[in-house]
Amino acid sequence: MRFVCRNNSYLEAESLMKKRIRQILLTAFCILLTVLAFSQKKSAYVSGKVVDDNENPLPNVSVVILGQAKGITTNDSGFFRLKVTAEKAFALVFTYTGRKSEQKNFLLNENEEETITIRLEKGEKTLQEVVVTDQRDRRETGLIRPNPKTILLLPRRYRVLKV
Repeated sequence: MRFVCRNNSYLEAESLMKKRIRQILLTAFCILLTVLAFSQKKSAYVSGKVVDDNENPLPNVSVVILGQAKGITTNDSGFFRLKVTAEKAFALVFTYTGRKSEQKNFLLNENEEETITIRLEKGEKTLQEVVVTDQRDRRETGLIRPNPKTILLLPRRYRVLKV
């Protein structure tokens, strides 16, 4: 059973409230779409090849955006492709063991792709010898858990009984 008023003021107020809620929701939805449209990062790409002095490709060269931990390595053919933020200046640093590091600066437009070739020269520095030693204190206490498969291979002590 529905309650009916003689005057329609209650129904009119309810109808106005529903219209007002629809207007607020529609406005909030439009604002959300606008914010999402402008907040998307514009991207660009840097690609290319890293070679040595004799134009041989260098695999596994580290390609890092300066000041960030973001980066990649070149493939076995020395090629790389990196997605970057457009319309923002950045620098790529190319490093490889035994070679001099190379830095290249960029400022790319949206959807632009810059293709480059980087030549890494031999480094003048030679690597020094590294010696790794174990100097832990061997008086550690605790439970020893031997591997059951190798326990049979451990040396054993036998007693000889005289008869």
